[in-house]
Amino acid sequence: MASEWIKYLSNPGSIRVVVLHATELVDEMAKLHALSGGYARAMGEATVAALMLATYAKPGEKVNLQVQGSAGRVAQALVDASPDGKVRGYLIARESAEFAEDAPLWGDQGFVSVLRTKGTEGRQPYVGTVPLVSDDLSRVLERYWALSEQLPTSLEILVRVESGRVTLAGGILIQALGEADEQERRWVESRSPLLRQEIAAVLESPDPAREVTRVMCVPSGAVPGEKREFLEIGRDPLRFECQCSWDRVERALVLAGVDELRHSLEREGFAEVSCDFCTRHYHIASDRLKELIQIAESRG
Repeated sequence: MASEWIKYLSNPGSIRVVVLHATELVDEMAKLHALSGGYARAMGEATVAALMLATYAKPGEKVNLQVQGSAGRVAQALVDASPDGKVRGYLIARESAEFAEDAPLWGDQGFVSVLRTKGTEGRQPYVGTVPLVSDDLSRVLERYWALSEQLPTSLEILVRVESGRVTLAGGILIQALGEADEQERRWVESRSPLLRQEIAAVLESPDPAREVTRVMCVPSGAVPGEKREFLEIGRDPLRFECQCSWDRVERALVLAGVDELRHSLEREGFAEVSCDFCTRHYHIASDRLKELIQIAESRG
């Protein structure tokens, strides 16, 4: 199944649902970074989470998700996502530590930070941070939406890794919008246990709209037996894309300063830079490095 997100809106429009398929995308990113097992699963969880955060961003905006753990196998994950479905990311494994395969990925100490970069130049980005109080990233993001954006949310992320490759990755998001009344807000928050049971069936179904309607219409204590209609309002492809380039690399080198550039020239005769997001390797030869030193000197 192609990597895509499908957006639904209730009738009336007080609740939104996103079903996100990302198996091919996450498998591609795991292979790019040579990740397997739990680390591939962690990369997938962070990628799906960042894309979910980007589903209601405006054109020109970008979401940056940072997961900083201090007790699990992953020390840090950093993922950029945009509302047009582009995403890139990487993670850093905890060094000098041995973990069993079933050890926590994130642990329950650290923080999750969401930075929203506005599309309008000069506008300050919005930053929201919540503590990493659970190894379950879905629960942590639910807490983020409730505290930082006051949006009642149920979220479930599923990443399955088998025989060295990602065989299933995606998520389901249910969120109460500003028009929702108190009963609807409670109903949304009551969906989390059901999503945990049904997410695989929804992601593996050839007819996700039917599965969404089925899951959304299961009665809960908040709204006993109430039937809801959900209409598909958008479907967009998801893809890995990195923004690194020769121009950006050279600008970063100039910003590093004259001393750093001269040190590279004298020590190696060249400079080498690798992109953390896409692993692309840049080799800056001595002649170009000398030119960059002159540019840095002219900027003082």
